[in-house]
Amino acid sequence: MSVQPVSSKLFEYLVTNLSGERFETLAKAIFSAEIGEDFVPLGGMHDGGADGFLEVQVAIGKKPGTFFQFSVTDKDRAKTKIQQTIDALKNVGREPKLLVYVTNELLPKQDLLREEVFDKYKVLLTVKDAERLKQIVNSEPRANKAFLEFFASDITAVKHSAEN
Repeated sequence: MSVQPVSSKLFEYLVTNLSGERFETLAKAIFSAEIGEDFVPLGGMHDGGADGFLEVQVAIGKKPGTFFQFSVTDKDRAKTKIQQTIDALKNVGREPKLLVYVTNELLPKQDLLREEVFDKYKVLLTVKDAERLKQIVNSEPRANKAFLEFFASDITAVKHSAEN
């Protein structure tokens, strides 16, 4: 299966202004495609801070420790959103060891953010911001296919309007 590269401009146009619900649906499709059946999507509101988790740990008799949070929170409030997510996970009895924070924003200084989160919570943080998502979409064939299928009607509409 080959990758059909998505240009930076098209990616930004499609992903930047998604609602939280639509972004969550897209992110679940991308990570389900990239990770496979070990990714377990959770969903909706009041999910206790988890939009998904890795089932690998559950399969060997342990509680999940890796959780995903999909968010359209702007970069200035990302740290607060991450902290609220970890607090919510702990408040419902989950024991996060790694939080994968996925956003349609660009997040600068991710290294400092990771360090702050670990120092405060002893939870590892991985950030998949807009730039990293674009890399995944343009390098992982299944994620690329999921992205293109998710936005098929949008891409057709943009193509059609460009022809007129």
